[in-house]
Amino acid sequence: MATTAFLLEDDRTLIAGDTLEGSDRRGLPPGYLVPPAEQFNDDSHAAAERNLVKLFDYEIDAVLVHHGTSVHEDPLEKLNDWLLDREWTLTYS
Repeated sequence: MATTAFLLEDDRTLIAGDTLEGSDRRGLPPGYLVPPAEQFNDDSHAAAERNLVKLFDYEIDAVLVHHGTSVHEDPLEKLNDWLLDREWTLTYS
């Protein structure tokens, strides 16, 4: 499944569509972001996760998600915290 997200650059807001979910959708504490579960990703799940690094090229103050709780405080930092636990490493500063 291909996913689409929309960036409102002037508002620094990402409408994530199915690209990201609120962490509480998976029973984790709210306020963090995770990609959709692998079962919902027909393409290579690892490749989809690696593509998330493209978000760090933009200034984003809020991520609105369809599933789970949206993140309005340091969304990229919180996404980076999750991505650092993956098989590949991303450093965001």
